[in-house]
Amino acid sequence: MNPLREMSFCLIQDRYNNNNMKMIKNSLIFIFTSVLVFIIIEIYLTQTEIMQPLTGEVDKHLGFIYSPSQDFVMFNEGFCISSINSFGFIGKEYPQKKAPNTYRITLLGDSYVQGLQVFERYHFSTIFESELKKSNINIEVLNFGVAGHNLSDMYCYYQNKVVKFQPDLTLFFICENDLKEKTITEKRNELYPYAEIQNDSLIINYDFTKNVKYKIYSNTKFLFNLSFGRLVNKMYINIQKKQAFSILFDKFYFSKTKQQISQKKEIDITNTTELIFEELKKQEIIIVYRDTINQEINDFITTKIGIQKIDLNDTLNILKQNNEKPNYWKITKQNGHWNHKGHKAVGEFLSNKITNIIDEMDF
Repeated sequence: MNPLREMSFCLIQDRYNNNNMKMIKNSLIFIFTSVLVFIIIEIYLTQTEIMQPLTGEVDKHLGFIYSPSQDFVMFNEGFCISSINSFGFIGKEYPQKKAPNTYRITLLGDSYVQGLQVFERYHFSTIFESELKKSNINIEVLNFGVAGHNLSDMYCYYQNKVVKFQPDLTLFFICENDLKEKTITEKRNELYPYAEIQNDSLIINYDFTKNVKYKIYSNTKFLFNLSFGRLVNKMYINIQKKQAFSILFDKFYFSKTKQQISQKKEIDITNTTELIFEELKKQEIIIVYRDTINQEINDFITTKIGIQKIDLNDTLNILKQNNEKPNYWKITKQNGHWNHKGHKAVGEFLSNKITNIIDEMDF
């Protein structure tokens, strides 16, 4: 080989190797810096409690649950600083075994019942309990609300956990969406058990531990319990809801309002749903409508099945008529879960209804 060509080739090869080493070095610096920044942000968010995560785990009988004995900070439509008790649900902790001469009420429902938008002292369950105690009866109200729960989820949670707390009365908070076949079917791919019919009997299926999501969760669950991970997930949700610009620009952001077109909702009562209600009828339960329920469903629950109901619209509509919107949050300028006025109205309304029931029982 020509000496000159050989020298040129060596120079090119050296330059190539140097470029590779430089690229590797820069990549390592980038990775190290990214990890360091991530750790700093995580420490900052956790120590300042700006984003204190609500950590969870998966129980093979209950599905996804919140880890017991933890404090958390929650930003959403409102703002909440609260804690999960040692039994894994929100609110004041009572012994699992009920004390003598105690009337215990348990609440089941979705995120409206869970109420992570207000402090515990403003939650309707606290107001509910305080008002009931004025009747000189030892009352305990336990909040088993879980975000996203539909009727099937509530039934499974009731059978697997709530009954162990010996409730005298359980309130199931439902809306029409909780009864939709699509809502219930889609949840079967999540990290929860579900009710189904086998051999003409209602059973609880625990096969969720075999699906892909459970395997993914098992390998990556530590990421979901980090403050930074929760923050990124919150940002992603806001982008999906197209709320990012309104949050960034606040009062300088002007959105185009779309006229809502009301459509008639048609919901078929499935055999599984009917059997769930039949089973619940055997227990001391009351169905609470947290939102509008059409007449067909109401007739099915109250007349065909024969379960007592309470309609929260009777009190929430009064607020709306007085231009006191129970779902509007002035600070974040968005509609969502019940605000403080909504919780107060619901707590006082339930107290009046349940006081009459307890009086009739001569407890």
